[in-house]
Amino acid sequence: MLYIPLYVKTEYSLLTSMIKIKDLVKYCKQLNYKAITITDNNMFGVMEFYKECIANEIKPIVGLELTIEEKEFILYCKNYQGYKNLIKLSTITSSRDIEYKYLEEYSKNLICIVPYTSRIIYKELNKIYNEIFIGYKNKEELSHLKGNNLIYLNKILYLNKEDSNYYRYLLGIKMGKTIEEIEISSDNYLKSIEEIDNTYSESLKNYEYIYNNCNLKIEKQLDLLPIYEIPEGYDTFSYLKYLCKEGLKKRFGEKVNKIYIDRLKYELDIINKMGFCNYFLVVRDYVMFAKEKGILVGPGRGSAAGSLVSYVLQITDIDPIKYNLI
Repeated sequence: MLYIPLYVKTEYSLLTSMIKIKDLVKYCKQLNYKAITITDNNMFGVMEFYKECIANEIKPIVGLELTIEEKEFILYCKNYQGYKNLIKLSTITSSRDIEYKYLEEYSKNLICIVPYTSRIIYKELNKIYNEIFIGYKNKEELSHLKGNNLIYLNKILYLNKEDSNYYRYLLGIKMGKTIEEIEISSDNYLKSIEEIDNTYSESLKNYEYIYNNCNLKIEKQLDLLPIYEIPEGYDTFSYLKYLCKEGLKKRFGEKVNKIYIDRLKYELDIINKMGFCNYFLVVRDYVMFAKEKGILVGPGRGSAAGSLVSYVLQITDIDPIKYNLI
C-alpha cells in the first residue's frame, strides 16, 4: 500500500517542529516509505532533504506551506519548473504577505492541498490550481466532506508519539508560556503504514496520483556564468589584454614602471591558462555598472585584493605592487 506523509515540517520551520532531516529520512527508511515530503514555510531545508532522500532511495516530494487570509495551505512541485515557482513564492513571503495575484502568476506545475481548517479559501484556490485536494486529519473532518479529491493530511511535527511530551517545551519557548499552560495533540507524529491503512484507507488512491505526478529532479548545473560579448576581431584573452593595457595607462600614464608590465604579463598568462578570461570580463562589467549607478563596491578580498589585473580593470582600487601584495 502506498502512503506518503504529506505535511511534514522540519527544524527549518523555527520553533515549530522537532524533526531533523537526517532523522526523518532514516526513520522513513525503517518504515519502508517510498516517498516523503518536506513542507516548511520556507525552502531552506530543501537541498539537504533532497540529497538525503536520494541517498536513501526514497522519492523526495518538495512542498511549501503558505498562508493567505490567515489560512494555511500547501503547494507541491511536480517538476523543476514547479520547484522554481515555489522558490519565487517563498521569496515573496520573506518580504510581504502572499496575495492571490502572486499565486496565479506562479501557479504552473504545482499541486495544491487545502487542509480542512482552511476550506474557506478552497473556492478561490480552485480557480488557480487544476490539481487540488482537500485534506482531513480525522474521521470527524472526513464526515463533513464529499468528493473524490479528499486525502488524509496530518501535520507531522515530531517523529514518535512519545515526543509530544518534549514538544511542549519547544512551544513554551515559542509562545513564552509555561509547560502547564500549553495544550497539544499527541497525534502530530509520523504514523506507520499499518496505522494509516487501518484508519484512512478510503482516500489513499490520491496518494498514488501525487506520487506519480511529483517528479522533481534537481540537476547540478555547470557553466552558469554569463558569456561576455566581446567586440569583433577579439577573443576573450586578447580583449582582456587590451582592456588591461588601457587600464594601465589610466592608472599610471604613458610611462609605466617595468615591474608593473612584468607583473601584468605574469597574471594575464595565469588567467588565460586557467580559463578565467571571461570571468574577469564579466566581473569588470558588473563592477563598472555598479560604480556608474552609485552602488557601493567593496575593496576586494583574498587573492582579488592582490591582483594587478583587477586593479587596472578598476575592479579593485588597491595597488598590489605599492603594498607588496601577492
